[in-house]
Amino acid sequence: MKLQIEQWVEKTHPFEEIGLDLFKESVSCYKIGAYRSAFLMSYLALMQTIRYRILNFTTKPQFVEERNWNNYRSALDSDRSWEEAVFNVLSISKPKFNKASKSFEVDKRVIKLSNHDEIIADLLSWRYKRNRCAHAKVGTINSSTVECFWSFIQDNIFKFHVNGGLEYYKEAIYKAYRDQYEKVHVTYKEHLDALPTAELTKEELIELWGELESKIDSLNSTKKESLTLFWSTILLHSDSMIKSSFVDFVNDNSIRFIRFYSLTPELLPMVMQQVDAHLFKKEKLYLWIKKKFHYVEEDFFWKLVVDILKNYTPKEDLEDFFSFINLSKIRVLPNEEETKILKENSFFASVEEWLCSRLRYSYDEVPSHLSDIHCTLYVLENITLNSKIVSFLNAYMENLQSKHYPMTNDLYYKFKYFIRFNKEFSGRLRMFVNENQIELCRALIENLDNQEE
Repeated sequence: MKLQIEQWVEKTHPFEEIGLDLFKESVSCYKIGAYRSAFLMSYLALMQTIRYRILNFTTKPQFVEERNWNNYRSALDSDRSWEEAVFNVLSISKPKFNKASKSFEVDKRVIKLSNHDEIIADLLSWRYKRNRCAHAKVGTINSSTVECFWSFIQDNIFKFHVNGGLEYYKEAIYKAYRDQYEKVHVTYKEHLDALPTAELTKEELIELWGELESKIDSLNSTKKESLTLFWSTILLHSDSMIKSSFVDFVNDNSIRFIRFYSLTPELLPMVMQQVDAHLFKKEKLYLWIKKKFHYVEEDFFWKLVVDILKNYTPKEDLEDFFSFINLSKIRVLPNEEETKILKENSFFASVEEWLCSRLRYSYDEVPSHLSDIHCTLYVLENITLNSKIVSFLNAYMENLQSKHYPMTNDLYYKFKYFIRFNKEFSGRLRMFVNENQIELCRALIENLDNQEE
């Protein structure tokens, strides 16, 4: 039967290379009652892991002088002095407050621990016990000693990373994502699960998400499914700090917000819960919809609109919300379900003036009308007809038929085929004309008659 510590190691992968072998030897010693050896092997497993992380850190830590960094690495690389070197690196003091400048000194630590003094004091105590074990000095080392040290490892091992863990996790999570389809020692999910133990601040986590976004975007082979799973794992993580920092990371940038929303729609309700929902909606979301969203992920524009409409827009707010939707900038039309919800909320009545502006003939406006034709016909297909709309359509078709310019002809034929082949619209138009005894122009009569045949 496996010990709890064995199960934890298998789940979180806290040790690096030789450290893992030493830990396994420690467990074997513990199980046969050789507690001195068990403790010594566990202590060396921790120290070897810290040594490995420093030696394999690819760049110079922030604020550490080049000369000092080279000296640290040289001492750590020595089989005679590495253990002492690890302790010396860990013991570099925290920056002090300078009263003259009224600020803290530059932090020149290689490994930045938030509770530095407490951890180093504990480590000194464990080091003293390690020396007693190694030199067979008098003193009790029993199972509880080993178990207490294992608890110390569980509480602190993920804190022993260069630059306080931030730089380590930037590299480790990125590499785990990049190599996820290969055999990796630790998955990115396991790294994320271990992240809370590093005690990063919210600002550091936001920096981490930005670095990961940049690095992952640089990969040419990234699949949307992989991206969705990766960012969803962060957004839906059980740790509140991870979730809230990610929400803060995305909710202040329109392009980033819609990008991550397209990958994980759960983002919107989480943002609404974390911030002042009313202000976010009015001061950011509505303006983003008006200015930018349709340029980023067009397939998700209407999904977002409907999401806001169903969950965050009271009836008295509908007119205000719809005023931010600029149909002239949208290239993708709503699907059938989205159209149904838009109808239920009187969206098409709100764009009547826009439709009429597209049914008002001017030669100079023909290019823009041609560009908007997909939206114009979509609105015509779904709007409730009235005398004003039919009057504008009637005059517009008469003007288009009488002009003989290339783009005007293109526009005319698009309306012509729409009226002829859209039976539902033609039926509604014919019924409205008959009920209200409206006289139609020749262009509309011909196309309605041909539609009947």
